[in-house]
Amino acid sequence: MAEIPVERCITGRDLTEPRLAPDGSCLVYAVSTGRDRALLWQPLDGSAVRQLTAYPSPATGRGMGGGCWCWLPDATAVIYAAADGELWLQPVPGGGVRRLTFHGPQHVAAAPVVTADGTTLVYVIDEAEVWSKPTVGGAAIRLDDGSADFCFDPALSPAPLGDTALGDTALGNTALGDTALGDTAL
Repeated sequence: MAEIPVERCITGRDLTEPRLAPDGSCLVYAVSTGRDRALLWQPLDGSAVRQLTAYPSPATGRGMGGGCWCWLPDATAVIYAAADGELWLQPVPGGGVRRLTFHGPQHVAAAPVVTADGTTLVYVIDEAEVWSKPTVGGAAIRLDDGSADFCFDPALSPAPLGDTALGDTALGNTALGDTALGDTAL
């Protein structure tokens, strides 16, 4: 892998949320300089870095957990929270983006995470609600009961005995856990 020059890491430039592809072929990370924000794609074979996202730009920040983006398990795409408040699917290493959520301008989707089989997306809205939707088609459904004051970074883990559901919506071999929801499993 080529070294990242120190100049790219200083002078008001934030590099955050580095994540290795599930297949180990590349690294994607968020970069922000002033108002410019993007996800960058760094192949591990020494090839040049490329900008992965263009429009809409990702809602980068200082990732302290789930952050603004996640990989699909097969490393063919990333899902990211955009500055427009919606979640978008961006093919890797490039191609047209596809909008995944439609919550309107008054709500902000963030902290996406995808199930191990890549079929279901779980995310938060306005740091107060947990939602789920299929990665291809399908409607979004709210998973929490509204009793939490806030919620961040939903986390998926293998379900006990390999059989669990989120509310009335089965997610195969996964269960949802979120610290804001206490010890209650959905």
